[in-house]
Amino acid sequence: MKKFLGLIFVTRIVRKPKLELYWSMRGIFQTPIFPQAMSRNRIHTILDIVVNNFKTNYIPDREISLDEGMLGWRGRL
Repeated sequence: MKKFLGLIFVTRIVRKPKLELYWSMRGIFQTPIFPQAMSRNRIHTILDIVVNNFKTNYIPDREISLDEGMLGWRGRL
């Protein structure tokens, strides 16, 4: 799990257009830390488990709070 979270943090620093490109071994797309940490197929298994857990355990209610940073504000203070 630590490796998975570490790779998630690295994806925020090293931006690529597709998830598969993080495991590419071709020239400019090469990022050796990803294939060394875990295989691409293993990531899909972990992501499927996480997404299914969120879908079953998190059901948003009617009252959802929003942060002011999430909304555009054009007024004056």
